[in-house]
Amino acid sequence: MKVKKRGAPATAIHVRDIVKQVYAHAIMHGEKVANPADEVMPSSIATFAPKDRALSPSEIRLMVHEMDTIPTSPTIRLGLRMILLTLVRKAELLKATWDEVDFETGVWSIPKERMKRRFPHNVYLSRQALDILVALKTCAGGSKYLFPARYDGDQCMSMGTEPSDLEDIRAGPGKGIAAGTVYRPRPAPYRFHTTQ
Repeated sequence: MKVKKRGAPATAIHVRDIVKQVYAHAIMHGEKVANPADEVMPSSIATFAPKDRALSPSEIRLMVHEMDTIPTSPTIRLGLRMILLTLVRKAELLKATWDEVDFETGVWSIPKERMKRRFPHNVYLSRQALDILVALKTCAGGSKYLFPARYDGDQCMSMGTEPSDLEDIRAGPGKGIAAGTVYRPRPAPYRFHTTQ
């Protein structure tokens, strides 16, 4: 309840799930205790509205403009532009490797292991997206990742990097949008899956 009261309902649900797993593990190994998390339903902690709003063209224009004003690295700016151009999820982008990208055909083939629905997915790259990939290839050095970690080229960039920078892009007074709006590009509603 303390976590929920401080305004972190998602963390509170996560804590409840961890407590439930710890007690379930203990019970499975012979401990005769009741699992207190069984009596706490996630809906009693918080309910979440579905994210069904996409950015309008004017909001995308504002986001692109504001991206140039936030203090972040050039590669993160390029990553944000790639998300706008390809509408992939951040995990699909940050864990991408160069062997998935075919510069000749302009196709980025994402394996099923990284896709939410577990189907392989082809992203057909625009000229702008290919230009960004050329710039990223220069920045990546010898790493197999499009977005290598800052200090270890054998690792991809941290999954926590991009959202925090995205949240810095907020609408302010006089920008034609409600103050405090956080710009988060929505994944494409339709995906074309490849079959093997």
